[in-house]
Amino acid sequence: GRSFYSPEGGLYFSASLPLEGNESNIPFITLLAGLSVINALEALTGIKAELKWPNDVYFNSKKLGGILCELVSGSNITAVVGIGINLTLTRDNIPPELRDIMTSLAAESIPVPDKKALITGITECFDEYVYENGELYTVSDSTLEAIRKSSYSIGKRVKYTAGDTVTEGIITNILKTGAAEITLLDGTVREIFCGEITQ
Repeated sequence: GRSFYSPEGGLYFSASLPLEGNESNIPFITLLAGLSVINALEALTGIKAELKWPNDVYFNSKKLGGILCELVSGSNITAVVGIGINLTLTRDNIPPELRDIMTSLAAESIPVPDKKALITGITECFDEYVYENGELYTVSDSTLEAIRKSSYSIGKRVKYTAGDTVTEGIITNILKTGAAEITLLDGTVREIFCGEITQ
């Protein structure tokens, strides 16, 4: 029921990842995709983007891209990971109501890399995490630390919406399960796996 502004000139693609089905940490795939995007952007442009838990890529406190994951069942389980990154949209062409919340490489005066090179950088990094390192079975300490260091959310006060319930707190950690740890205003600590986070 949500809409997304996806202007011409952005990079939009889906990656299909066949899984064995016995991976212990499939929800972590969204964060691995985000980290792959961040790594590829840094390699090609030099920028240090951030991960807003669970599925947004941020730069200069604005949304640069987003990730959506879906599991598809069949003879095998497949994770389909959709990635969108704003590339060539100029600031003047961003709708006024979105200028305070979204950005693009061009709007930040960052040279836009070749799309094929960016896709290759993202998918090669993603392939390394998922298949070579087996991060969906056991998340390595180094990968978890990279995600925490890249986190836009840790330390920020947020509103967390799950269904009809809205609570406020501070994101204090990202866990090996892919969950975010939130400390509520009354001191209660919760692990959250899904829901809407606003700041």
